[in-house]
Amino acid sequence: IAEQETDEAEPSARTQAIGADACLPGRLCGCGMLSQFELRCETLASLDATFCRALHSESLWAVPALCPALQSMSLAYCPISSEVLATMFCGQQLASLTFLDLSYTEVSDADAVVTGCPALGKLKLTACKYMCREAMLPFLQGGRAPSLADLDLSYCTLPEEALRQVLVHGQHLQVLNLSACGSVTRALWERPPSKPAEAAASAPLCNALTDLACTGCPSLFDVQILHRHPMYAMLQTLSLRLTAVTRVELELECLRTLDLRECAQLEQLHLCCPRLSTLDMQLCTALPPHAVQDELFVGHSMY
Repeated sequence: IAEQETDEAEPSARTQAIGADACLPGRLCGCGMLSQFELRCETLASLDATFCRALHSESLWAVPALCPALQSMSLAYCPISSEVLATMFCGQQLASLTFLDLSYTEVSDADAVVTGCPALGKLKLTACKYMCREAMLPFLQGGRAPSLADLDLSYCTLPEEALRQVLVHGQHLQVLNLSACGSVTRALWERPPSKPAEAAASAPLCNALTDLACTGCPSLFDVQILHRHPMYAMLQTLSLRLTAVTRVELELECLRTLDLRECAQLEQLHLCCPRLSTLDMQLCTALPPHAVQDELFVGHSMY
């Protein structure tokens, strides 16, 4: 380690050079003054550089070559842009990386991530406010990210159509977090347009989505998911907590958990979910008690 200053209140290392034959976790989290690091460890499995706000992009460019075994990497709150990622993954990959956190960065698209992380299973893009309309297209086109199962877009400013593209074409996604996204509206529950017969024969009948979080979405007032909806046929967990929904109508055969906590404006509730085992309705003050009882004991004849 070179040029390291100590401070009990906050880590203040400015540059670090680390080399080792066996090095499993790399934790630089909270080193707000760290501007450069060089990691030479072929067995490094995890790198956490969260809150390294002064980090120079040059330090990241060599990471794929020097740490090829990385499986988990967090660069949240770092000065990272799509251009930095493009340089980082230019002609090189992190073939074993399965988790990547780019939350609160200046990333505007995901093309470099798709190219450089072919085995990526979970991607966090929380509050990436510079994401462009076509930001997620690289993940959706041609099956370029077949391992991506968990995507966090919470607090992002992507437009409604971009979120629709994720839901319609993200056939491998199992977990999707859209919490606090202002463009989440009733349009997300609409069925996708019918495909020509030739395309429908080769395309999946529904996606694999099992967990959807829409907590705190400010523009969500009406939720209607009807029987055999192709985008939500496998949905097991749905969170609508802290939204302004006034009506919820669900016909979901696989749904097991529904979170409606603090939906203070909810007035209408219609459920046809035969596998529902957990219903959380704390502080749903506008919903009459008899309406809840009627829904809990209603028959599920359509199934």
